Amino acid sequence: MVPVGGSIIYAPVKKHLVEKINKFYPGRASAGPLMDLFLTYLQMGEVTLRSLLNERKQNYVYLKEQLTRVAEKHGERVLSTPRNKISMACTLTTLNATVFLPNGINATYFGSYLFSRRVSGVRVVNSSNGKLQAIASEEGC
Repeated sequence: MVPVGGSIIYAPVKKHLVEKINKFYPGRASAGPLMDLFLTYLQMGEVTLRSLLNERKQNYVYLKEQLTRVAEKHGERVLSTPRNKISMACTLTTLNATVFLPNGINATYFGSYLFSRRVSGVRVVNSSNGKLQAIASEEGC
């Protein structure tokens, strides 16, 4: 529901979290997309919005179950992120060992491969270079 270029970050308990996230996205949000989102919410109303949120939660559970099944079938695993109710992460160890490394391909290429096939929102972090990589999280932002 958030248009491209728009974002809403709400952290009533951990207000410092908003500041940390803000440092990742300096100057990227403008008022235009937020106004579009606000008008969309007004038009759809509370009942429709709550229905869509409930549907998103159900879809998340279904997607995680299915992703777990596929990952396990290929010797991978879906990472546990109990405080993150919107994103998922899984390993690509087998793909990295059998395809990327033998062919000299950086694992991040897989993200661009998916994006070119209209899969959006995917982030691939290459850990095969032996360096520890930080991924934004509630603790690590």
